[in-house]
Amino acid sequence: MLAFLPFPHGGALYAATKAFVSSLLLALWEEQRARGVYVMGLCPGATSTEFFDRAGGDPNEPPPEAIMQTPQQVVSEALHALHRRKKPIVVTGGMNRVFVFLSRLMSFRTQTKIMKKTAPKKR
Repeated sequence: MLAFLPFPHGGALYAATKAFVSSLLLALWEEQRARGVYVMGLCPGATSTEFFDRAGGDPNEPPPEAIMQTPQQVVSEALHALHRRKKPIVVTGGMNRVFVFLSRLMSFRTQTKIMKKTAPKKR
């Protein structure tokens, strides 16, 4: 989800690389459509894997259950989108889609303030 939002004090570079990839795949999607090549970027958000543990996340502050998806849910939505071949960017999970939609209605300043609050606490 960080492809769509700034993430100060915790993951600015990480979020920026996601935004770069998103921009790149949108351009490739448009460039390759005439050739019949389908380009799709998958944006799954928080998924129940070992990622957070391995990335050094605080086990006492896991992502909210409301946005967490199982790998099976992510794969199911990805395969459905791949079969349809309609969208260049596929955001999985209803709450993630709502969040992306709402973030587009916010100013960058508001987005940054909200994301700053979600940044890992400095120790």
